[in-house]
Amino acid sequence: SLVRDRTVLYYRCDSVRTVTQQRVDRHRLKHTGERPYKCTWAGCSYAASRQQDVNRHSARKHGTNS
Repeated sequence: SLVRDRTVLYYRCDSVRTVTQQRVDRHRLKHTGERPYKCTWAGCSYAASRQQDVNRHSARKHGTNS
């Protein structure tokens, strides 16, 4: 829901106040458990809710940045 706090508009989740709709959408993945970003390494089943987590995984586990 949209809430006005002084002069800034905030989108709210039940547990956290965030500033933009994009951040709300990203935060909501924590509650749904959705992991839309997948590791592209053959045979790897790693998935995450944020692309940067997949990038970090790939660099650490596979020596790549994608």
